[in-house]
Amino acid sequence: MDYHNLSRYLIAIALGHTLLDRKILRMNEFVVFENMMREKYGLPQASIFRDRFVLFLS
Repeated sequence: MDYHNLSRYLIAIALGHTLLDRKILRMNEFVVFENMMREKYGLPQASIFRDRFVLFLS
């Protein structure tokens, strides 16, 4: 994993959280968005850097 891709993933997720807080995105849309960004930036599914909202969904 490239550190530049990790930082880009984290920035994208921060923007996603802003959209979630402003109620522009719903939680299910955020989960899809996070998965797309994870795949785009090559983050493993079991990464410790994944978003906590996605990891702890029930």
